[in-house]
Amino acid sequence: MGFPRNSTTVVEGNNGPRTEPITIELSDSSTQPITVHYTISPFALDGATDGEDFIAESGSVTFARAKPKQPSP
Repeated sequence: MGFPRNSTTVVEGNNGPRTEPITIELSDSSTQPITVHYTISPFALDGATDGEDFIAESGSVTFARAKPKQPSP
């Protein structure tokens, strides 16, 4: 499992909230469904504040058989 890029940077401005999609990839397909649990949190040194700069959340993504790419919900 991995991400196509190591991090996401968004220039937010002051125009209200916006969404930045994140794609989660498996390194290979599978004959069985695979569930990945994730948590979105700030990098310790970047100064981002939950509720102001991003929304911290956790969830799960399930990959069906033979589908190695899945967008986050």
